[in-house]
Amino acid sequence: MKRFFLVGVLVVGLIACFYVPALAQDGGPSPAPPDEIILSATYLELEVGETYRLIADIIPPTARVSYDDIKWRSSDDTVATVNKRPSPERGTSIGLIRTQGIGQAVITVYIDDLSNDPLSAECIVVVGPRDPTADPGDPTRPTPPTGGGIINDYVLLTSLIVLFSSFFMITFKRLITKRIS
Repeated sequence: MKRFFLVGVLVVGLIACFYVPALAQDGGPSPAPPDEIILSATYLELEVGETYRLIADIIPPTARVSYDDIKWRSSDDTVATVNKRPSPERGTSIGLIRTQGIGQAVITVYIDDLSNDPLSAECIVVVGPRDPTADPGDPTRPTPPTGGGIINDYVLLTSLIVLFSSFFMITFKRLITKRIS
């Protein structure tokens, strides 16, 4: 019985550790094109000289999009500029906004390599004068959410599979032991 229990836990654990993370890699079925881009903010009020990390989530996260396909632009570089930054998570892109002067600009993230069906999302940035009484060490602006990302989701899923399979195997062992005795 112990041998059956240990083999069962080992098999379920190996399946969970190797099969589930493999779903997140490119080795699976061919990914679909992206459906939507969702920004962490669609309206920002910033002061001159501030920076802000705007995060774009590509839906679905496994969409067929490369880092070079995602582009960022500002409608007015004298008000706010945006530079693309590498994202550690698949399916996201980061635009680093730097405010330059007072006014309003529209920051756009877009994917234009989708066979005549461009996909985009916009964030309006209103830039006001810097408050001289504000403490620079006390940020009052909300920061973009930092989600767990697809990799952390698979780690959580793998952990849950191992936990529930262990619980199942222990319960099954107890049932078998009770029937034998």
